[in-house]
Amino acid sequence: VIGYGGMRVTVPNRRVLDGTVIDKTNKRFRCCDKQLVVIMEEPDRLHDLVRSVQEDLRKDTTLLQDCDVQRIRVANRSNLKIYPPQFVFEGWSEYGATFRLRVYFPAKLQGDQFLEQ
Repeated sequence: VIGYGGMRVTVPNRRVLDGTVIDKTNKRFRCCDKQLVVIMEEPDRLHDLVRSVQEDLRKDTTLLQDCDVQRIRVANRSNLKIYPPQFVFEGWSEYGATFRLRVYFPAKLQGDQFLEQ
């Protein structure tokens, strides 16, 4: 089944398709999951970069923070894969350091307001 944003969803049982399949995860939050390549002039400052970006993410009030994520998980019996803001080093590429940024926004952030964040 193709979900929102072209993401594939594997349905474990064909009988599930006989009914209505609703992707409830898109109703509670929006996800931004991006891979970034950064040219590091000073590779020994990699840890400082990760720590400073993570700190900025924790301070951002427009993002779902750890307490918000825990509340959503409890409300959904821990069935949702949602995480606090993440910025992690993934490795080196031929172009530079590769990072993954994954953050979640509340569903109330709509339209232009969501796109500007």
